[in-house]
Amino acid sequence: MNNLKTQTSKGIFWKIAENFGTAVVGFIVQIILARILFPEDYGILAITLVFINIANVFVTSGFTSAIIQKKELSELELSSIYYINLLISFVLFIIIIIFTPLISTFYNMPILKIILPVQSFILILSGFNSIYTTLLTRKLEFKKSFNFKILAVFVQGVVGILLAVYGFGIWALIISNYFNYFISTYFVRRYIRWRPTRQFSLKTALELFKFGKNILFLSLINIGYNSFKTLLIGRSYDSKTLGYFSKGEQIPNLLMVNTDGAINSVMFPVLSKSQDDPKKLIKIYSRGISLTTFLTFPMMLGLFILADSVILVLLTEKWANSIIYMQISTLICMTWPFSMRNQALNSVGKSHVSFKLDLLIKIITIILMIVSIKFGILYLLLANLLGSIIAIFIGFYVIKSEFDYSVYNQMKDVSGPLISSILMALLLRYVLGYIDGDIYRLLIGIPLGMIIYFCLSFAFNYYNMKYYLDNFVQFYRKLLRKGELK
Repeated sequence: MNNLKTQTSKGIFWKIAENFGTAVVGFIVQIILARILFPEDYGILAITLVFINIANVFVTSGFTSAIIQKKELSELELSSIYYINLLISFVLFIIIIIFTPLISTFYNMPILKIILPVQSFILILSGFNSIYTTLLTRKLEFKKSFNFKILAVFVQGVVGILLAVYGFGIWALIISNYFNYFISTYFVRRYIRWRPTRQFSLKTALELFKFGKNILFLSLINIGYNSFKTLLIGRSYDSKTLGYFSKGEQIPNLLMVNTDGAINSVMFPVLSKSQDDPKKLIKIYSRGISLTTFLTFPMMLGLFILADSVILVLLTEKWANSIIYMQISTLICMTWPFSMRNQALNSVGKSHVSFKLDLLIKIITIILMIVSIKFGILYLLLANLLGSIIAIFIGFYVIKSEFDYSVYNQMKDVSGPLISSILMALLLRYVLGYIDGDIYRLLIGIPLGMIIYFCLSFAFNYYNMKYYLDNFVQFYRKLLRKGELK
């Protein structure tokens, strides 16, 4: 238990460090690029990324998820998955090229005929790289992943800025992304010494797919669901409006991916190691969702209050139309941590349950969004928020049914961070009402919000605060010892 606890602490530390490190570099780069490029560029890019991301799910999910969950792996299994991933990536690349003219016509964006095929070649690189990054995760080598990704994102940023300055426009975003993939692929493959053999068994691969298929379909539902807004807005409005929406949700999503996403990615392999001990698994799950909401709730509500200042100071008046989209996106993002239920279900081999659960949730939310789009983008986002809230309560009852973990205890896990964050936001809103100037509001609002939140947390979330601080002190002491986090 102690060894697993140490591995979990190290994994979360390095995964958050990796995600926040790449986020900080990427965020600075995006601020610079947003000042050079135009909303239309980001609208066009958003459409292309929808198709690339959906296709990439077939490469990075399913089989690779089985690698993490399976206790023992043979060379035959690894090689079979590697070759199938390569085949899938090539087939998807060809399919996108074939359908590019239809996509371009449907969205009335002629430039997609050139950009989409170029972007889709990323799938080939992903096919070569996916099994290596999965092996890195399986071994809980999050420190190495941190080093590789920081370097890749830094080079991507430098290349992107240089190309944008020299007038490459949207191509600055596309070309720089290739540098990220090339560098991360090179270093991960160099570190993971495994190489595919000439062994291949379709039967073996299909056996692994029995577990992975539900996670694959679940990932497809998630990425399709998350992309649905972009596709709907892109079809109903112009690329400029889509650009405003895309930029509005970018910062909230960035913060969540690099906190909630970091912890979630660590929780699956960690929970999988406790799959034979339900009590230990639920304890880890409870700690995980408490920690995630403790970190993300104040960030999202703080960003909600400071959204206008963030947009106007960092991105300039050119992006003012993105403010309202950012505010609603922060509320939607607050529902993300509850998807950790899927990690718990998947870790004990109940991926079919998480698949059915998410399918139901997505269907409800998509229906709400389709009905609301005719009233405007704002109503579409509110419909998304309503669907996400419904999902939380459905998830509560599924966890209660599968793990005998009461709804009351699940709500108790997040009540402290929620109450503290709401009170922090209200107090911050009141204080900022007396401060003029967006720069001053940011400079005062961010540290003030943090101080208020931590003070309130000792009042409404004392037990967890004490637990976090005690673990942080222990972890910091270990960090000082040579080689402790290697």
